[in-house]
Amino acid sequence: MNDRRLDSFTSLLVALVQLVLLLLGMIGISVHLFRQNGWISQIVGHVLETWSFTAIAAIPLLAAAYLILTNWYTKNFTKDAQEKVTNLMLFAMMGVGAFFLFRLISSGSFTG
Repeated sequence: MNDRRLDSFTSLLVALVQLVLLLLGMIGISVHLFRQNGWISQIVGHVLETWSFTAIAAIPLLAAAYLILTNWYTKNFTKDAQEKVTNLMLFAMMGVGAFFLFRLISSGSFTG
């Protein structure tokens, strides 16, 4: 009985650590996306600065590439392979969260 409680407690702690790392990863990316002179404002600034056909044509081409890759992914991967890719993305975001946790501890902010 005690062994089962310990297993459920450790699984709870692992799940909480994973959740915290995921949230820190999402918060860190959001801070870099939406801050002043962040990634979004830099991209929009470059697009507006160049205002060429290439920059304007990139938006629908990226949307088309996303649709094609999504269609290819759902048709060519089995359920097990999709779960592996999903787990890989989960662990990648947890790695990003660990990076931002380190940055938060070492410098006191997400931006360094």
